[in-house]
Amino acid sequence: MRRDTFTELFGSAAEDAGQSLSVQAPQAHVLAFTHETLLRQAIGNLLHNAVVHAGDGGV
Repeated sequence: MRRDTFTELFGSAAEDAGQSLSVQAPQAHVLAFTHETLLRQAIGNLLHNAVVHAGDGGV
């Protein structure tokens, strides 16, 4: 997964909600044996919930 995938998807929604979104990830690649689609969905759900429920200045 690219580092900026989720900021591209949720950055504008966060801004619309008065929030900012940034990603801090290690420069080195992380090896994980996962189901990529389900991992993307899980992270997306977490970010969506954060944007919806965090209020101004969150995320």
